Amino acid sequence: MKEKGYEVNVIPAFRHGYDFYSEVYFVTDTMIRKQPDTIRKFLDTTLRGWKEAFRDPAATAKLIVEKYYPQGSVSQQTESLKVFKLLATIGVGESLIGYMESPFWQKGIDILHKFKQIDRKIPAEDVFTLEFLKAKSPEK
Repeated sequence: MKEKGYEVNVIPAFRHGYDFYSEVYFVTDTMIRKQPDTIRKFLDTTLRGWKEAFRDPAATAKLIVEKYYPQGSVSQQTESLKVFKLLATIGVGESLIGYMESPFWQKGIDILHKFKQIDRKIPAEDVFTLEFLKAKSPEK
C-alpha cells in the first residue's frame, strides 16, 4: 500500500490481545523421542537463517525477489522483513527467535474450541515444548 502512495499505519495487534504466532513448526511425539538431533539441527539452521535475513533486510529482500519471487517488490519485501523481525523478537525470550509461552498457546486453543474448530480444550503443555530452544544459550 505504501508503494502505491497510501499512508500506512501499522497497528501492533499483539498489544491489543491478538497475539498468535506464525512460523510454528510441528513434529510428532515420536520424532521428539527418536530424532531430537534432527529437530535440533533443523531449528539451528532455520533460526540462523532468520538471524542472517534480519541482519540486512534490504539485501535479503533483493535476493528473495531475484531468485524466488520475481513478480515481488524489493521494498515491500524489505518492509515485511522489518515487521517480521519485530514480531519474531519481541517480548520475553527476545534473544531466542521462536520463543513462545504456554498462556498464548492456551488462549489459541481456547479460541479454536470456542469456534468449534477442535472438539475439546487441550492443555497447552500437551502440544508444545521449548526444550529445543532452552537447550541453546541466548546470544548476547
